Amino acid sequence: MIKKLLITIAIILIMPCLWAASPETYNPAGDIYLDEANANSTWDFAHFYIRSSSSGDKRGILQFDFSALPAGVSISNATLSLYYVLKTDNDPVGRVYEARRVVRNDWDYTDASWNDYKTSNTWTTAGASNTTTDVSNDNMATDAVPASYGWMDWNVTAIVLTEQADNEVLNILIQDDAEGSGTNYECKFWSSTHTTSSLRPKLVITYTTSGSFIPTIGVY
Repeated sequence: MIKKLLITIAIILIMPCLWAASPETYNPAGDIYLDEANANSTWDFAHFYIRSSSSGDKRGILQFDFSALPAGVSISNATLSLYYVLKTDNDPVGRVYEARRVVRNDWDYTDASWNDYKTSNTWTTAGASNTTTDVSNDNMATDAVPASYGWMDWNVTAIVLTEQADNEVLNILIQDDAEGSGTNYECKFWSSTHTTSSLRPKLVITYTTSGSFIPTIGVY
């Protein structure tokens, strides 16, 4: 008599892996522009301006709260996008706009101005210009103004990684890299209060999250 012996070996392996997640999109908690020619005024509209002019520069400043991002994720890319809608003076095509991290995290988008980051509190240098206590040049991102209206994009991955390790709030300043021009160059962008939500500024973060799976291998 031949006896059949069935041996089943179950090998359980716990294998780490990285799962790709869909990009997360965040709109600003608030945004305004700083106007050198009206240095004590707060400008909070459905649009904001970036301007280079000897009669007064303008800079955009935005805040994004991305604390809803799952804890412990690995960020692979972060893109800041603004919708360029109008040139109001001379054609700014090709001009380079810089995106810098604002290190003064307690600025207030409800009442900041060229002179003040909040009521009765001045920027170290007007216009959020001090590169130690107002903004940082580290990992500055750039993009050039296109020939046609539409989205402009800045790769702010390194800046977002810095903020992920801090408080998961991105504060960012946008300005022309050659301010004070004798020829006026100004771009108009839609802001966070624009009635069409799809045209508002956005921060798109792509990330992966750690996980594991347990395969069972049967040997018969």
